[in-house]
Amino acid sequence: MQDNTNKDKNDRKEKRSKTHRTLRKSKSDTEKNYNTSSHTAQRMDRERQKIRKEKQAARKAELRKKGMIVGAAVLVVLLIIFLAACPGKKQKKEKESAAHTTVNQENKEAVAETSASDAEADEATGHVPASEVRHFSFGMLLADEMAGDNSALTVNQFRQILQQLYDANYILVDFYNIADVEQNEDGSKAYTPATLNIPEGKIPFVLSQRDVSYSFDRIGKGYASRMIIDGDQLTNEYQRSDGAQMRDSYDVVPVLEEFIAEHPDFSYENARGVIGLTGYNGVLGYRTSEILGKTTEEGNPYAIYGTYDVNAEIEACKPVIEALKNKGWHFACYGDSYCSYGAEYAMMTTDLENWKHNVEKLIGGTDLLMFPCETDIGPWSEYKADNQKYQYLKKQGFDYFCIEEKNNPSWLQIRPDYVRQGMKEIDNIDDFTQLVGE
Repeated sequence: MQDNTNKDKNDRKEKRSKTHRTLRKSKSDTEKNYNTSSHTAQRMDRERQKIRKEKQAARKAELRKKGMIVGAAVLVVLLIIFLAACPGKKQKKEKESAAHTTVNQENKEAVAETSASDAEADEATGHVPASEVRHFSFGMLLADEMAGDNSALTVNQFRQILQQLYDANYILVDFYNIADVEQNEDGSKAYTPATLNIPEGKIPFVLSQRDVSYSFDRIGKGYASRMIIDGDQLTNEYQRSDGAQMRDSYDVVPVLEEFIAEHPDFSYENARGVIGLTGYNGVLGYRTSEILGKTTEEGNPYAIYGTYDVNAEIEACKPVIEALKNKGWHFACYGDSYCSYGAEYAMMTTDLENWKHNVEKLIGGTDLLMFPCETDIGPWSEYKADNQKYQYLKKQGFDYFCIEEKNNPSWLQIRPDYVRQGMKEIDNIDDFTQLVGE
């Protein structure tokens, strides 16, 4: 019996010993983890304390500076009061008053001279050669980032680009300001490089938008469906995927109009941009091309989107075209069906004839051609007399040619009988980022 009792005591003692060892080990591990965590926290605290001390030191320095300024001002006031209160100083005060009057008069004259100088500075202009004018060309803007291609340039990104250009002292100039024109005796025109007299320190640029047709394949996919006049403002209609119609600034023209209204000095002499028009899906979102009023059996490849009353579409489009002209926008040919003008001669001429039939009659003609598909009709050196395509386009009334130029954003070539300018195509934010880095 006694042996069993002693055995139980020994067992309980052994258990207590094991429990204590386990608790000590757990405490040791906890303290180790705590110490590690505590070390990191302490380091972060030291960092925060360092930052706080630096801020406190900066605030103290600022307060000392303000205190010194206030103290100096108080001393000046006290000195003035003391001098004014001193007896027998009337004559001295009169002299000081006369001197003060003289100083005031001199200050007024100095202020007047400064104001005149500032006015002259405001009117100061810089003489910038046309060869320094950049040409930035944009495609359609993505209005709904959730409904379209996320690699496309969005409306918000375009607004940001305009703000960055403005902050960097860019100024929008009229495309036709890049060349001076003289009338020859035979009625032809002769072109020479112009010098732009813009505000000093500004960087001139030309803006354009390509293929402003609001094509069928983009409707309901995050892009505007057409350009309209809402009140006295140019704006857009946007058709959501559920068919609902929205009205707002969803593309280049309305957004730029808003920006110029807020920043009039962004546009030199109220300049606007160039709108490149195609004809395959109509103009500005209006289904104005004759083929769009026909059925599939009659040869309309877009009849799946419906058939249109073309005459009614033309009449609806006319006020928008007139409003754009009144604002200062110019129209350019961008080909009828996005055909490469670097292709066969017959293909180019057919496409241009289609464009003249579908678009020219609406806008009243143009002498400006923006080459589609990033192509050209000749070498970069110049267009020569034996260039068949050039001779044809000249006969069609084109004197200004814009080509896609990736390397030099201000490339310009002016010859007596034509003007050719490179344009930097900006279709996404990366394109603009690369441009800013050049």
